[in-house]
Amino acid sequence: MIDKNVCIKVVLAISVTIVLWASAFVGIRATLQDYQPTQLAAFRYIVASIILIPLAYNRKIQLPKSKDVVSITFTGFFGFTLYNIVLNYGEKLVTAASACFIVNGGNLFTAILAAFLLKEKVPPATWFGMIVSLLGIGIISWGESGSLIVISSGTFLVFLAAFLQSMYFILQKSLLLRYSSFELICYSIWIGTIALLPMSSNLLHSIQSSSIQSTLSVIYLGIFPAVIAYFCWSYVLSNLDASKATVYLFLVPIVTLLIGYLWLGEIPSLLAIIGGLITILGVVIAKYWRIVFDNYLENVYKN
Repeated sequence: MIDKNVCIKVVLAISVTIVLWASAFVGIRATLQDYQPTQLAAFRYIVASIILIPLAYNRKIQLPKSKDVVSITFTGFFGFTLYNIVLNYGEKLVTAASACFIVNGGNLFTAILAAFLLKEKVPPATWFGMIVSLLGIGIISWGESGSLIVISSGTFLVFLAAFLQSMYFILQKSLLLRYSSFELICYSIWIGTIALLPMSSNLLHSIQSSSIQSTLSVIYLGIFPAVIAYFCWSYVLSNLDASKATVYLFLVPIVTLLIGYLWLGEIPSLLAIIGGLITILGVVIAKYWRIVFDNYLENVYKN
């Protein structure tokens, strides 16, 4: 039983996390008006890296073991360098809400990759949920491109970003047995930022020539969704089971819709919204169908 004060803090932490992660998709769209995708990714994570240095020093994180350097390097490269570049390019072409729906649906890639790379068993519900989510993503693409046959380049890029994020999740799985999540996020962000630096040509010139609103938006992205939301979510996971906590993340795309409208006046097409809801339905089926079904059978037998 969670203490009442802790419960209030957990609810607050969940709320902050949802709003900050939802705002990230909108913030990216807003700052791409003045910054190139690679510049935005580099600037954002330079800010995040600087913020993490004193926090890491205060927590006295351990240095990576030599045998883990290659694996940790790949987590940074897939999870932060490539993911953010591809996502930023994709968000130049699709709405923030559509991007958020696709990334959330694409998280099912983690289960599929785990089956092939880690030899984990994937239940039938996960495969069915994957098919439903892919259908939803196809409808989003239809809403963005206006064609059922042609997959929009923006949808494809965000879909690829979701795949890269799943690769990051798989790569970090074994590392989390030896490092804390905070240590691993520090290493990954720092390595990802270093890899982004060569691709951030003329960043200083862009900072000087961009509007103050865009520059402040990038700084916001580096501090709040990248660092503060992580700490809030870590607090949530320290008090709730991961399976229960992740249910609340299905609210992120809905909040993204609202923030996108308020911040950018952005309204996705009806098809894109329907596709997004179907995508989330696929994730719900994959993650929770077996739990609901087992509980139903248990109640039937009890009665």
